[in-house]
Formats: sequence, C-alpha cells, structure tokens
Amino acid sequence: AVLFQTHDGGKTWNGQLSSAFGAVRRVRMGPSRGAIAFQYRESFGWPSELFLLDLRSGKNASVLRRKDLVIHDMLLFNDGSLLAAATQPTGRLRNSPIPGKLRILWSPDAAAWFEMKVDYRATGNSATFASCSDGSIWLATDEGAIVQLGS
Repeated sequence: AVLFQTHDGGKTWNGQLSSAFGAVRRVRMGPSRGAIAFQYRESFGWPSELFLLDLRSGKNASVLRRKDLVIHDMLLFNDGSLLAAATQPTGRLRNSPIPGKLRILWSPDAAAWFEMKVDYRATGNSATFASCSDGSIWLATDEGAIVQLGS
C-alpha cells in the first residue's frame, strides 16, 4: 500500500510504502487522524481489521479485529471516540452470499469496544455509515436495512 501525505494544502506530497495483505474497504479522515478498514481472504486469521492513523507522526495501529466479524465502515469523532459497522457471517465462509447479522461497535478511546443494540432483523453482507450535517448518523446495509443511530 502507498500512502501519500501533504502538509501544505497539496503543494508537495510525501509517499510512504508499507506492506498490506488485504484489500482496503474504507478510509475515513479527520483533522489529525484517519482510519482504514482492511478485509482479508478466507485463509487469513481474521476477516478484517481496523487501523487508526496518526496523521502527524505517520504511525498506525491496529485497534479492532475479531474472528467473528467483518468490519465494513467506521466513523471518527472529535472527542476521540469511534463507531465501527460490521457483519457477523452466518457460517464458516466469510464471503457467503447469505447475509449476516449487523453489528455496531463503539469505542471511547480505540482500546475498549462496546457493542450497541441493533434490531435483530438488520442483516447484510456490507454496511455503510452516513453522517449528516444535522448530527444524525445513519447506517445502511446492502440488504436494505436502514438504521438511525441515537434516536
């Protein structure tokens, strides 16, 4: 993977090469940090992983990976907290066409993670967050489930 970074509004760029084993699923950027969700092939030890990037130092750290969840998206908040959207595959195959249960996880600090309650009917093979200008947060799956958070 190649990461290009600018500190002068795009006038100059610095490239950094790092090894990556999976496919980038989602990238989200904030003022001083970013997050990347990687998804891996069946042969890998876990299906996905969430990394936080420190945009000032250029360092990254794995903050979430679980064998039972496929991470699809995340949101970064100014207070340091995060939301992660994942699905729990129904069988042993991570890429099964059968939709899995939607899981939403919240972390105040990228260290401890807490699962939020989600309607048991919300399923999918992928999930995407939308953060609106009025502060509301929505989540949609490819199976048509739409969830509003905080209501």
